[in-house]
This record gives sequence, C-alpha cells and structure tokens, in this order.
Amino acid sequence: MNPEQVIMECGLSVGVTKVYGLCSGGKDSMSACVIAHKYRPLDGIILIDTTIVARKGNHKPSYEASKKFAERLGVPFICIRCKENLKKGFDYINSIEEYGNGKVMENYTRKYGLPHVGQHSQVFRFIKKKAMVGFVMANTQPKERIAFVSGVRKNESERRLENAQIIGIDEDTPRL
Repeated sequence: MNPEQVIMECGLSVGVTKVYGLCSGGKDSMSACVIAHKYRPLDGIILIDTTIVARKGNHKPSYEASKKFAERLGVPFICIRCKENLKKGFDYINSIEEYGNGKVMENYTRKYGLPHVGQHSQVFRFIKKKAMVGFVMANTQPKERIAFVSGVRKNESERRLENAQIIGIDEDTPRL
C-alpha cells in the first residue's frame, strides 16, 4: 500500500474521524507525519512523555523539536504521559518545565525492575499505550475512532517489524 491508500483506507473502511501524528522529535516519526499530512491534514502532533529524557536544565530536545514541528505543520502540539500510578489514564504536559519531570518510568522500574530486551511490549503498554488510550477515550464518542501515524524503517529490528501493522484496530480499545 502506498501512503495515500493507507490514509484513505483508515477513513473509509475503519471509520477514523481524527488523525494524530506520534512524534518523538526524530526523523522517522517526522517523515511519517509529513507524508500523512500531505494526504489528510493531521489534527495534531502528539509527543508521549516517557519521563526518560536526556537534558541540560530546561533543554529538552524531543519536546522542543516536536513542538516546532507541529508549528511548522500548523497543527496543535499535544504532550501527554500516562498517570504516575501506572493506572489507565493520562495527563497533559503543559510546559517544557513539566516534560520529563514525572515518575512514570521510575514507578515502572520500582514495580517490575529495569526492562530488558524481551520486555519492549510490556514497557510500551505501561509507558505509552496507557497514555494513548486515555487520550482517545477522553477525545472521542463511542462510535468514533482516532488514528495515530507512526513510522517504522525497513531496516528496523525483526522483532519490531513483526509487530508493525500498516492499519490496525486495537483489540482492547476499538476507538484506537
């Protein structure tokens, strides 16, 4: 499928009403968002704060890059993270000072230990998916769906490529 077909398929057969780009501030996610935005204007750029950030003072590169990228596309910038207690739900991050200052990853490691290679899916569910599900549930009605655009390189690890889907509906949260 080419990018235009993927975007059209989401709207026509899956019933997507809003499309957000997931942006980490890196080239892969930004490229995927630019392509998607060309065929169907994005409703916003979302950065998920994992609370793991390399920074000097208030210099937080992924936050700054994602926010500037959203401004260049002319769409809202939204930064979210899952709740500190790792339960379902999310919080909006309203400023660069808040980004990376939570305890989400710290709480995860206290509960489950430091993640190793085989735990990527578990960490993803706790650190990112819960924030995404909370955002979707707070911003949709029962029959609506939100799509998230993300990018995967052809040369990604085999494990990551196995889990990548061109179009997928989340089994646990059909609005996603």
